[in-house]
Amino acid sequence: MKMQRTVLTRRSFKVAAAARKKCRASSRGNPDKQKKRSRSIRSRIRRLRAEMNEIDEEQRKIKEGQRQVKEKSVAIEIECEELRKEALSYRNKVQAPKCALP
Repeated sequence: MKMQRTVLTRRSFKVAAAARKKCRASSRGNPDKQKKRSRSIRSRIRRLRAEMNEIDEEQRKIKEGQRQVKEKSVAIEIECEELRKEALSYRNKVQAPKCALP
């Protein structure tokens, strides 16, 4: 059997191209499903971005809280040191006259 060679005219070429395109589209899946899939991906991306923004805000709040705690601890340390000095000077004033009496 000899295979016949077919000559494609412009019309038959267009028909063949349209058939290939339709075949490719059907193998990829339903266009409605593709739209739904892309919508679901977009919605997931939006949700993830919203979660990331919430996480960023929480991290900023945590950093601010840590900064405030550090400031308070430094202020407490300074006040504690001042109280130690004051207590030491008070102790020295109280003990000084006792030594001078005998």
